[in-house]
Amino acid sequence: MVPFATDLVCAEENAVLEELRSREVTMRYSPELVAYHERRATLRGFARQMYKYGRGRGQLTVRRPRDVRLPFVVPTLLLAYLLATPLLDVVFGPVALLGLVAYVLVLAAGAARIALTLRRISEFPLAMWLLAVMHVCYGAGFVRGVASRRIPVAPAQARTWQGPDVAQVLGQVRSSGVQPVIAHVDTRSSVEPSVE
Repeated sequence: MVPFATDLVCAEENAVLEELRSREVTMRYSPELVAYHERRATLRGFARQMYKYGRGRGQLTVRRPRDVRLPFVVPTLLLAYLLATPLLDVVFGPVALLGLVAYVLVLAAGAARIALTLRRISEFPLAMWLLAVMHVCYGAGFVRGVASRRIPVAPAQARTWQGPDVAQVLGQVRSSGVQPVIAHVDTRSSVEPSVE
């Protein structure tokens, strides 16, 4: 069995999956698996959540540098570019702002996709703003996660569930007609889904 790491602020499931992969444990995709991620209702809560996600990914990068992927680092590179833009503008002139223009265009494309998916074009400005907040906060959190030493989190804090009642969520899932599947992990063999 691979327990959740207690020294990570978040991303424990990613650490487990990376460890299982490194042990060459066979894993299978099951579309019946249900994961619940609580979304934050305020901008401040959303920003803090994205910062924490970035920090957890940064901690994982320190732990297993070979598992880092470009998408994990891009928000940090973007943050560094945004912070350096005034200096770059002085040194290179207006051409230094082309990266900023390109980023705003990418943000606009992402926000348009979100607004069209929601079928609410009026959400375009909010989606654009949230994408920018997500990138900056994730990037800052990633830097902190890479820079911080591995400090154990108190086990009670690391394992305390603060979301909805699990039995209630499973009841809602069952009433929707989807059968919940819980993966039993045995590192001596493959991951075999078992129905609860």
